[in-house]
Amino acid sequence: MKLPHPDKGTLVGRASNALGWSFLNNVVARLSTMGIGVALARLLGPKEFGAFAVSIVAMLAVLSFNFIGDALRDYLDPRSRIEAGL
Repeated sequence: MKLPHPDKGTLVGRASNALGWSFLNNVVARLSTMGIGVALARLLGPKEFGAFAVSIVAMLAVLSFNFIGDALRDYLDPRSRIEAGL
C-alpha cells in the first residue's frame, strides 16, 4: 500500500516535512555523539576518558531534570498553558 504525499503548502505537508527534518536531526546528532565518544575513547587514556564519561552523564542528568521541570511547570502553572493557547 502506497501512501499519498501531502502537498507541501498544506499544514499536514509542512508538519510532515518538519517531522522528517526533526527525525534526521536526531539521527545525525546521536550518531555524531557516538562517533565522537568512540574517537575520544581511542585518543584519551582510560583515566581521562572516565572523567569525560562522568561529565557527559552528569550533563545529561541535568538536562533531563531541566526537561522534567519544564514539563511540570507547563502542566501545573495555568498561566503557561494560557500563553501557549492550550
